Amino acid sequence: MPCESPCSRCVGTVNNCEACDGTPVVDAATGLEENTRFVSDGMCYADCPVGTVLRTDQINCVDCLASGCEMCPADDLTICLHCEDGMYLHQGVCLPLCPEEFKMDDACNCCKTMTLMDLGFIYFPFLIALFIWTLICLFGLLKKKTKIQKGKRIKVST
Repeated sequence: MPCESPCSRCVGTVNNCEACDGTPVVDAATGLEENTRFVSDGMCYADCPVGTVLRTDQINCVDCLASGCEMCPADDLTICLHCEDGMYLHQGVCLPLCPEEFKMDDACNCCKTMTLMDLGFIYFPFLIALFIWTLICLFGLLKKKTKIQKGKRIKVST
């Protein structure tokens, strides 16, 4: 059966592509003319669509198997490398919310480990209390005229 361009080989109908002929088409997003050479869901594309990856046969684009995934490696379709908007990447999986010890980062759509700085006001009073405690201990040693030597307090005679 003869196929309609951009299909070079088709299955069932004249526009259900199995292979592409490389016909240039205008990309709606960029307005640039690009050659169609990759097949995904029976259609020809210049590049694999989002959520698919080029299979090792170098012709067909296959879907990433991880839910909410935009990009995955060709050798393991179950691992995600980048999630769609509203989902966050955590250990190769896209999640709607990050686990408790992690924070959401909208710049990369990923979960990042929380740091002390992310706790905001919690660490600041702790540092002030630690500083005051250190001063009290230091002045207490000076008032008692003691010094610490080899981990033991020793009274200093005057």
